[in-house]
Amino acid sequence: MNRKKTTPEPVRAVPAFVRVMMRHKNALRRLPDESAGALLKALLEYAETGAANVEAFPEPARIAFEFLRPDLDDDARLTELRRKAAAARWEKEKRYGR
Repeated sequence: MNRKKTTPEPVRAVPAFVRVMMRHKNALRRLPDESAGALLKALLEYAETGAANVEAFPEPARIAFEFLRPDLDDDARLTELRRKAAAARWEKEKRYGR
């Protein structure tokens, strides 16, 4: 019996959480609730898909998003690196046993 090895398709590494730093607390506190809600939605969308349509959001939320975007990008890069390292360890263990 000849079995083909199937490799699962790579899945985009999505962080398990969205990190909002305590150092941003005072700035975020100044946002009106509508802007803060829009910002949270944009952060979640961006973390999941890598894109967010912030143009329709209130100006304060757009500005805050731009300050927080680099942290999300760093988290996404770290998540991807960790996913690749875990896959490499798994492959090594399958190959050499453990």
